[in-house]
Amino acid sequence: MQRNSVSQASENISYLKSFLFSAGLHLVLIVAITLGWKISLEPDEIAAPKHIKAVIFDASMLEAMRKQVPPPAEVTLPVKPEEKRPEPKKPEEDKQKLLEQQKAQERQKQEAERQKAQEKARQETLRKEQEAIRLKKEKDEKVRQEKLKKEREEKARREQAQKEKARQEKERQEKLEREREKQALEKRQERERMLAEQARKAREDSLKQAAEEAEKARKAEEVSRAMEAQRIAEASLLDRYMSLIQSRIRQKWFKPASAEPGMQVYLSIRLLPTGELVSAEVTRSSGNQAFDNSALSAANAIRNYPVPDDSRVFEKHFRKFTLIFNPKEL
Repeated sequence: MQRNSVSQASENISYLKSFLFSAGLHLVLIVAITLGWKISLEPDEIAAPKHIKAVIFDASMLEAMRKQVPPPAEVTLPVKPEEKRPEPKKPEEDKQKLLEQQKAQERQKQEAERQKAQEKARQETLRKEQEAIRLKKEKDEKVRQEKLKKEREEKARREQAQKEKARQEKERQEKLEREREKQALEKRQERERMLAEQARKAREDSLKQAAEEAEKARKAEEVSRAMEAQRIAEASLLDRYMSLIQSRIRQKWFKPASAEPGMQVYLSIRLLPTGELVSAEVTRSSGNQAFDNSALSAANAIRNYPVPDDSRVFEKHFRKFTLIFNPKEL
């Protein structure tokens, strides 16, 4: 840009010099013509001129006149201190210089465009290389992600298969457990039904007997002896059920060969409120092991003992009691 500015300034100076030279030459011709002609401004001379003097100018005269007229002052433009003032040049040289500068500018422009195209091609090549690297990385990452996805899917499939297998096994075990519970419930319900039936019959008998005894006691005893009547009824009830229990055991008892008259064994018996046997054991031996074992076997053979429906009587006398087994007839 600086070179273009200097070149434009030099061209302007050359044009200005040419214009001033042409203007000075015309000015010299005008002055010469004015001085050569002697024209009077008086009326009589204008009206009747005596003679006219003509001067013919040739090229040599004009050249001599031109030399007498000083050249016009040069117009200078301010320049930087470090720049040298260009030498005056002819118009042909300025035009040639201008053409050379234009050609140089055109070459610079072409070189700049060529470098720009090369840079653009280099950037495009670099972009393509980077794009190829990016695509390769994306492809590798995609392959890696696909591999991880397949591994996760395979792992999930195995885990799902294991869960399904565990679920099926759990369902099978639960089904078996439900069947066992159902069977156990049915057995328990049947046993409870039987026990309830036995308890109902025993309760009916007990209530009937108690009602009869209570009625007898009410009629026989005064109100002041009601407690005594109850004690007697309880004792009677106790004796009755103890007799029933003794009778049931004797029914299940098998006489051993070594049994002798007068033998007796003490048995500790524990029952449930339904009369179901909890345990039976020997607390005092008869001295004969066979006799003891036979009595104990007979006691264990009875699964449901006759017991009163009165819970107070049961808890007091039949929850845990001692039975003396001594059959009179041996």
